[in-house]
Amino acid sequence: MQTALISALTAALVTLIIEYAAKPRLEARKDRIVAASRSRRELRAKYLALSYRTARVANSIDKNVIPELGEVETLRAESLRLSEEITALEPIIGWKNFRVVGMLATEAYISFNSTVKLLELVEKNKPANLELTFIHLRQYVTEARLGVLESVLAIPRPRWRVFAWRRNYSVVSSRMARLPNDKPS
Repeated sequence: MQTALISALTAALVTLIIEYAAKPRLEARKDRIVAASRSRRELRAKYLALSYRTARVANSIDKNVIPELGEVETLRAESLRLSEEITALEPIIGWKNFRVVGMLATEAYISFNSTVKLLELVEKNKPANLELTFIHLRQYVTEARLGVLESVLAIPRPRWRVFAWRRNYSVVSSRMARLPNDKPS
């Protein structure tokens, strides 16, 4: 009888210690992990959406149709906003990854900016030879798409999601391989 009482009291004491000492910290840690994971997923989804909208602009350029300036300005503004979101997520994605993602996002923004400036020049001057304009537009939009897609890849995934990371990498790298590789002469 005494052994059963001692084991019951020990179990109750250990349960109470764990409940009051360790569980609050574990719950707070779980909330931080869930919030960080949600932030990474949302950022990745926003970058993929930006990539698809950039692909629409690239498709119109491939059909030799000059895209609307407002649409490209919207893409530039969204690229800048996402760069600022990355800055806010530095503690979540880690310093090394932050540098890589930030650099790629900046390159995408610069490419969008160059595209906007070129479109503004085209609207003002109405050049006779649009072939060179389309070559430069293709280059800028392709660089922007690559920056956006590579940013998606550089956003870290949890270590235990290796297969999802490999699948995402193969999808994005196949998309990047299909991008045109023409450079202006």
